[in-house]
Amino acid sequence: MDLSTEELLSRKETLKQFENYIDQTRNTLKCFVEKIGWTLDETPNNDKLVKCPFNNEHRMPSSTLEVHCQKCALKKNGYDSSHSFYPSYNLSTTLAQTVKIAFDLS
Repeated sequence: MDLSTEELLSRKETLKQFENYIDQTRNTLKCFVEKIGWTLDETPNNDKLVKCPFNNEHRMPSSTLEVHCQKCALKKNGYDSSHSFYPSYNLSTTLAQTVKIAFDLS
């Protein structure tokens, strides 16, 4: 199959455009993973991620689960990121160890 010079140049230009697109996409991905503290060689494996007990669609490393759960519990209850738990709050506290205070405003 013989290609004309014009067709050959057109194909080379198309190939160059694909290569440029791939390089730009790779750089974008590299910047993104570096921004979140990963590298392209060391991204978390889905097998190592755990599910959030408040939202089954959330997955994260077990090392960040407690902090995530605090934020997710607040969000689920209508609070935003400006709110936080009292510093001594611990998600592992059982109900038998929890003190509830009820106010009667009547």
